Amino acid sequence: MKPIDCGRPVLFHGEVVREFLINRNSRRKRPCSPGTLYCFRCRAPQTPALGLIEYVPITSTSGNVRAICAACETIMHRRVKGSELGKKMPNLEVQFSEASLRLIGKPSLSLNCDSGTKAAA
Repeated sequence: MKPIDCGRPVLFHGEVVREFLINRNSRRKRPCSPGTLYCFRCRAPQTPALGLIEYVPITSTSGNVRAICAACETIMHRRVKGSELGKKMPNLEVQFSEASLRLIGKPSLSLNCDSGTKAAA
């Protein structure tokens, strides 16, 4: 990149910086094909070990897919819409798990039931 002038601080045109970042990031992209998840340890899309994935719903329409990498045994994650699960993860055995409960709506958030009482002297 060529700076605007030779002074300090070094200044660049925003258009030049934007083009540089787009080119640099496009070279690093590794899109996942159907049936694969991105493994951060391998730094490439990998197939799940034994063809097994776990779908954990986050909202009513989408959730996370978890699987173990067949190459390095790291846990991989991928966000998928529930309606597109069959299209994004074909020929894989899917295990559905329940959504995790949130704290809102629970009757008792504290396990310390003595917090409001004073100790007798």
